[in-house]
Amino acid sequence: MANSSDNGTVFVYHDSSWFLKVCVKDDRPVGSPGMFYDDNPFDYVLPVTLCQIFIHNILSRLFSFLLQPIRTPKFICNVIAGIVLGPSGLGLNQRYFNVLFPARQTEFLQLASLIGTSYYVFVITLKMDIITTLRAAKPTWKLGVIPYLSSFGVITFLLGLYNKLEQNPHIQDPGARTFIGISMSFSYFPVVSEVLMEFNLIATEIGQIALCSSMLNDVLQWFIIAAERVRAAGDVKNSVMFFNTHCMFLFFCIFIVRPLMKMIVKTTPVGKQVKEIYVVGILLGVLVMACLSDLIGISIFMGPVLLGFGKSSGAFNKVVMTAIVSPFIKLLYVHRPRTQYPSINSNFVVRSIQNTPSDTEFRIITCLHHEASVRGMIALIEACNPILESPICAYVIHLVEIMGQSAPILLPINYKQNKKIMSVNYPNTNHIMRAFENYSNNASGPITILPYVNIAHYKHMHEAICNLAQDKIVPLIIIPFHENDDVDLGGYVAKSIQKLNTRFQSRAVCTVGILVDRDSRLGGDDSMMIFHVGIFFIGGQDDREALALGIRMANRENVRVSLFRFVVTDINDKGYDGRFKSREEEEEEEIEEMLNESLIDEFKSLKFGSANVCWYEIMVADGEQILDTIRKLEGNYDLVMVGRRHNIGNLNDEELTTFIENAETLGIFGDMLASTEFCIGMVPVLVTQCGGNLDTEHKFSRVGSATVSQKSLNI
Repeated sequence: MANSSDNGTVFVYHDSSWFLKVCVKDDRPVGSPGMFYDDNPFDYVLPVTLCQIFIHNILSRLFSFLLQPIRTPKFICNVIAGIVLGPSGLGLNQRYFNVLFPARQTEFLQLASLIGTSYYVFVITLKMDIITTLRAAKPTWKLGVIPYLSSFGVITFLLGLYNKLEQNPHIQDPGARTFIGISMSFSYFPVVSEVLMEFNLIATEIGQIALCSSMLNDVLQWFIIAAERVRAAGDVKNSVMFFNTHCMFLFFCIFIVRPLMKMIVKTTPVGKQVKEIYVVGILLGVLVMACLSDLIGISIFMGPVLLGFGKSSGAFNKVVMTAIVSPFIKLLYVHRPRTQYPSINSNFVVRSIQNTPSDTEFRIITCLHHEASVRGMIALIEACNPILESPICAYVIHLVEIMGQSAPILLPINYKQNKKIMSVNYPNTNHIMRAFENYSNNASGPITILPYVNIAHYKHMHEAICNLAQDKIVPLIIIPFHENDDVDLGGYVAKSIQKLNTRFQSRAVCTVGILVDRDSRLGGDDSMMIFHVGIFFIGGQDDREALALGIRMANRENVRVSLFRFVVTDINDKGYDGRFKSREEEEEEEIEEMLNESLIDEFKSLKFGSANVCWYEIMVADGEQILDTIRKLEGNYDLVMVGRRHNIGNLNDEELTTFIENAETLGIFGDMLASTEFCIGMVPVLVTQCGGNLDTEHKFSRVGSATVSQKSLNI
């Protein structure tokens, strides 16, 4: 197929392997002098390339706008724009195709695509933690391996059968049939992760299953491709040389490139930007690795793959499947975290401290963002009184924000297997878990520490932890307050942690405790020192959770618990908004009062066997007087506990959250106790909230002691 010589092309043809060959005269510059010099810009490579980029962006944005009602991913819109502009669309018009895609530009377009794909493969590696993801994919390995092998086997068999019937020259080679089967069988991890992130499913259970399955799928594909290339090398000598070349290149990546990357990490201070020379070196390293892999006869993309454990681009059928299926997923699948919709589970029970038997294991989830919170969390766990009759099992979770990775994960830590990996990849996590391990070995009672690391965006961190709490039947989750200023978190991080705490409170189906410990004052070196706990009890399910935890603490010898109960005297037959109460509201208040009295009776019964228990009943007229009284109750407390939600007299939490800075997270009383108005803000505060907004019929399951509470309810 000859072309006119005005654009520098001599002729274009396909060789025996159907590779495109373009012969051009290399006697013209890349850029055009301009149309004002009576020159055609489309005869030059640079103007044509810029025009292609411009038209593609305009067309992809247009498709994104038109397909927005069916929620089509942006990736699919970009691909559709490429199809429309290419030979299968407008390219059917030969005049248009020769102008916008001249044969002279073919070499440049191929080179640009190779460089772009190499960098794309490398960028994908920054979003992946292969070792961690594969380790977490053990429960779902069947979903990644079986579908791939079955699809690969069926496609290869059908291609072989078709070749026998039709004798198609393109699929006579077994290697061609193998690569066709591979390209039509595997799931492309970057596409899967990108679509899941766009649909906000990345941190859900279905998203984790999809990510792990696609990861296993692609890893299996790498091995099959390598085996096929060794087989296709010809005789034994060539196969051995090809295999040895692969191994040498792999060793070069492991023993030279990898140590260089570690050196960059070690020489870069934590929290500081990487030096510009390192960034430039890494970007050039992608091209160097691609060049080396091409020189030794491997795929040009194998270098970037081994540099960052990435993957090359996928096949066309993945694009078609994603384009067809993804809009229906977006329309039909509504993200429903199972902790947000407990009614779908007929056996749903809110886990709380009150309904946890005193002679069983007490399970706690503690979440930490940095090492400064370790001391306070350990002191709080120790105060919860681990004994042989009721040992404590603490799930310690280090919350790490994703930095470039696209696959969030909640991973249990096994020091026997992952000691070296943890110390290198997650040094802060390693330090935190070592501190808890040392505490477990030297604790005064039976303590079991189960370490986890949760790597996710702040927007999704709560989902995996709430699911873990539901699966492990955990009654208490303890999270740090976002204004704990042990470490300068910065405005963005502190705001993200505040939103995370709010999501915990709204989604968790167990009790959530927010620990306010601004100067890391909670904790002591001597476990036998008196630990003074103050509980401010106004009434309601959240206060009952604080009191139930205080009852457990009061059984410890060195813990002194002081209960301050506020009795409001201005309650009448009218509601808090001035209207008369309905029968249902009166019955609900009676039940609430019975539950309050039953737990108070249980606490009073401790006084007969413990000298470290004292309680005070304070009569107040309304909620404002409660605030005034609390200010006067300053004392030498090591910890103060209070519930978050209240609705007493003329003081309504819901109405005042807009006027008080942290009332939405801590409640009115919790915010005041954590402020400088109480003990000049130097006392740690634990604000509890019972999970979920439950109906009256569920409240009977949250009674503290079955014997005492049932007796009170029958009076």
